[in-house]
Amino acid sequence: MDFARASLTKGPLFYDLAWQSYFGGSVPNHKESPGIMQELADAIETPRGTIIKFSLDDLGVREKLHLASTRNVTVEEDVSYSLIGIFKSDVKPHYDEGADTLGHLLEAIVARSSEVTV
Repeated sequence: MDFARASLTKGPLFYDLAWQSYFGGSVPNHKESPGIMQELADAIETPRGTIIKFSLDDLGVREKLHLASTRNVTVEEDVSYSLIGIFKSDVKPHYDEGADTLGHLLEAIVARSSEVTV
C-alpha cells in the first residue's frame, strides 16, 4: 500500500502473514466490514458488538499492558513495537536490546502516566 492510499484509510486495516491487506484491500475500514468483524469475533470468542465499539482510548495503562501481554511474537522486541503504537510513544526500541527494550518503554509509560503500578 502506498502512502497516498494509506493516508485515505478511514479506520483499522488487517494484514495477513505476507503483509497483504486482508480481503485484498477492497474495504477502506475493516472495522466497518460485517464479514471481517464476525470472523474476528469468532476467532477471539468475543461478541462482534464489543469489537466494533472497542477503543484503546477507553482503557487504562494496566488494561493495555494486559492486552499486549497475550500477544505471541517471534522476536522479543516486537512486544515493545506493538506497545509503542498502543501508547502513542516516541521511544525508539532497537532490535539488539532484547528484554531491555520493554523496560525502556515501561519507564516512559510510567513517567507519562499517573499509574505507577503497571
